[in-house]
Amino acid sequence: MRLMTAGVKICVPIHDAVLIEAPLEMIDEHVRLTRSIMAQACRDFLGGKPCRIDAEVIRAPDRYMDIKRGVGMWNTVMGCVGLPTFGITE
Repeated sequence: MRLMTAGVKICVPIHDAVLIEAPLEMIDEHVRLTRSIMAQACRDFLGGKPCRIDAEVIRAPDRYMDIKRGVGMWNTVMGCVGLPTFGITE
């Protein structure tokens, strides 16, 4: 809720993380804001104790790929719709 109120566009929550989207010229600020809000939520939940908040920025036209777990499924889906696969195998 805090992220949405701050104007951060959340694409999807992933376990203890979020995937956000922002224009390229605003992505660094949105990442900073997201990390700050998540760190505060962690402190609120853990009675003031901090936790590490990592961030990875993927800029278009690149895409996020979980090399260890996602390549097989990506290649399967892309093959089903007749598009090129990622080019590597698990």
